Amino acid sequence: MLPLIAFVAMAVTTGGPASEQTQSFGKWHTHIVLNGASMQSGSAYTEDGPGTGFGVACGRVCTFYLVSPIPCVDGTEYKALAANRTETGEIRLRCMHLDVGDGLIPQDGALIEELLTGDTISFAFPLRDGQFNISSFSLNGAKQALAAVVGRWKQEGGTVHAPDDGSKAADPGLNDTTL
Repeated sequence: MLPLIAFVAMAVTTGGPASEQTQSFGKWHTHIVLNGASMQSGSAYTEDGPGTGFGVACGRVCTFYLVSPIPCVDGTEYKALAANRTETGEIRLRCMHLDVGDGLIPQDGALIEELLTGDTISFAFPLRDGQFNISSFSLNGAKQALAAVVGRWKQEGGTVHAPDDGSKAADPGLNDTTL
């Protein structure tokens, strides 16, 4: 999936020859960039269709991210509903322009973690006409894909948290994920 790979590429400056590893777990995929035996960056992700994706990217830090076909303004914070079959919560997302589209970085990582317990996770974005744009992502294989990327990142001493834009402490998420 190009959006996630582009996000990881933006987050990491590579030095020297690198190799890549990819795997699939159910509906989820992983992409790990190695420098020798060390993990330089990685991603675990899934798609809901063309122009949409959800996952976690590890570069300088690991953070969840969402690619949406809805344009957003770089640096602007948006609110959406995030849900699985039993829980729903409001989530804040910060827009970041990527080479292949607009990426939304959740500022409430702990909420995302809570919602990773069902078979799907959905995001509903309010539109101007009162309707919602909804993206739903399968969690089939998510646990294994996240363990392969985030688990390895942690083992190698990588930092795991949402980016802090300096305006407000970001809810880290991923720090207490049981993989």
